[in-house]
Amino acid sequence: MYQTWAEDDSFGIAGGGFPINVQGQVLGAICVSGLVQEEDHQIVTEAIANIKAIQHI
Repeated sequence: MYQTWAEDDSFGIAGGGFPINVQGQVLGAICVSGLVQEEDHQIVTEAIANIKAIQHI
């Protein structure tokens, strides 16, 4: 999936955004902005990990 986006000039690849995939379907995305890319991305991945832990996914 990433390879397709990397070759498409209409997409910007940056930290802070994360697609929500369920059974191979992209249903949405979580995005954070305002910090440096690495910190934006860390907030997103921590939030997803916390949700998964609460829901026992």
